[in-house]
Amino acid sequence: TLELQINPLPLANPVITDYALCDYNNPGDEEEVFTLDTKTLEIANGQTGVTVTYYATQTDAQNQTNGLPNSYTNTSNPQQIWINISDNVTGCNTV
Repeated sequence: TLELQINPLPLANPVITDYALCDYNNPGDEEEVFTLDTKTLEIANGQTGVTVTYYATQTDAQNQTNGLPNSYTNTSNPQQIWINISDNVTGCNTV
């Protein structure tokens, strides 16, 4: 016999607020250091047992490669950051 099982996907909060900082470090360059994990609780939206990782491109987020460091200096203004939320037990994930 064979048993099939479907694990639920973790889902990110459907409405993630923008992350904005003032241009204090070298005013006028439109670059600042963002602490990305300060958005993790909002993204997880009450789910426990999940890991949220941050990426510069959708492809990187889908492949879970080239993750951004927690202290991240933006490269454009504004800049879109992609996330991957993964269930720590099943490994199921969404972008």
